[in-house]
Amino acid sequence: MWFADDGIGAEVIDVRSLLPLDTVTLIESVKKTKRCIVVHEAVKFGGELSATINESDAFYCLDAPVKRLGAVSAPIPFNPVLEKHCFPTVEGIIAAVKKTLQ
Repeated sequence: MWFADDGIGAEVIDVRSLLPLDTVTLIESVKKTKRCIVVHEAVKFGGELSATINESDAFYCLDAPVKRLGAVSAPIPFNPVLEKHCFPTVEGIIAAVKKTLQ
């Protein structure tokens, strides 16, 4: 995968719903990995997952702040070429992971 060549292991949790939110899985993952990056297609405004982690006892396990990646705060264009620049990209996720590990 993208991180394996750099010796980086990652755990991906696909949150299917915010209500009910599987906080046990989120908190256990943070305790195990010591880091968290929340990636979503909504604008970086809410941060419910980040807040859940920061308000739990998993906060004290973090080695770096929770990082959030989201869509740009702008109207989403109809043009598919322009639209792809509004949402998080693989390159952006890789950069966020590497920054969180520093």
